[in-house]
Amino acid sequence: MIYLDSCVLIGLMESLSSKAAEIVGVLKQQQWQHCSIAISELVRMECLVGCRRAKYKTMEADYESYFADPSVHFLPIDRDVWNRAITLRGKHTALRIPDALHLAIAITHHCHAFWSFDKRLLAIADDYLTTCHPGISKKE
Repeated sequence: MIYLDSCVLIGLMESLSSKAAEIVGVLKQQQWQHCSIAISELVRMECLVGCRRAKYKTMEADYESYFADPSVHFLPIDRDVWNRAITLRGKHTALRIPDALHLAIAITHHCHAFWSFDKRLLAIADDYLTTCHPGISKKE
């Protein structure tokens, strides 16, 4: 499973700049093509909050349709996730609470990879999971 941080899903759904093409291109690569997509209610919340703002109100139905797709796996945020997020936040002081939760969800549910456009978050996540910043190679 690939856990998508909210910014990756937003980039895909809203086709901001070339991010959508980058994401689709990476998903088609051999190493990822058989992986399922995982998100959480936190991802759903962050996406829909943006829709409730004037600029993206028309996107809400598109997001809800995506969230209803049976191929998208919603990972629960249970006590184990919260405890791991607390530990991560305590260890990495630069980690914001929502990012600690995203990372804790992916680790706790044994995701194969964690995808984000947030380089700061990926630097921390790289200690725990395979990470991917669609459009940027690991050499950078």
